[in-house]
Amino acid sequence: MQGRIRIGIIGTGNRGVTCLGREIAEQCAERDLEITALCNRGEERMLVAAEELGRLAATHGRRFSPKCYRRASELVSAEDVDVILVTTPTSAHREAAVLAGERGQDQARSAVDSTFDVGDDPLRRKDNCVFKPGADILDHASVHFRYANGIVASLFYSIYGPAAEDEETFEVVGNRGRVILTRHTGSIDIVTTDGRHEVLECKSEAFERSHFGADQQLVSDLAAFARGEPPVVTGSHGYEASRMILSALDSVDQNGETIRL
Repeated sequence: MQGRIRIGIIGTGNRGVTCLGREIAEQCAERDLEITALCNRGEERMLVAAEELGRLAATHGRRFSPKCYRRASELVSAEDVDVILVTTPTSAHREAAVLAGERGQDQARSAVDSTFDVGDDPLRRKDNCVFKPGADILDHASVHFRYANGIVASLFYSIYGPAAEDEETFEVVGNRGRVILTRHTGSIDIVTTDGRHEVLECKSEAFERSHFGADQQLVSDLAAFARGEPPVVTGSHGYEASRMILSALDSVDQNGETIRL
């Protein structure tokens, strides 16, 4: 794709505006980006988003005047949209992703692969209160995956509760040691069976930005992909990630039983 990349955002909540929308506006001049369309069920929030993103783009010498839609199908049909960014809650991803896929739009983010039949899928459930008895939200968990070659990958996370440095930790254990990535500190802790211990500091210059700089990188990757670069991840990666998530949820529902993939 040559020239300006025109982006439509479906979902103007925190993720769509404060995280990714702002990053697009911050990089609009450098990467020749423009937000041309917004979609949200609530009109008031959408109008506030349009004003905020337009104001931020103006500080970089660009003008955003996005059209506002209440239905995803309307944005998908817009002729002035090249790339669609889906930032709705997970339970609402599928509708927008399928609509965009049917039109042939490039989908920058879709958490649930459209090949899943998610009629009774756990990812479609909504929780209205974290502490309500019987609520199915998982505020903390320890998930372990064992591969055929013997490597064990573990994810530990805690969303609610006292603040801690290891609220999200990923650990990989092999036959020669283990590696631990702690997201909130930006460090990788390496221990080998021969006694070597090393801590690598991996903070980028954008670490203090939303999602530790990941949103800035996503917008950069989005622009590169729209201009013909190979994608960082593909639909097959999304499919495998979704299978792992659903299997982990099945294991939780079955009191920790092992699920074979």
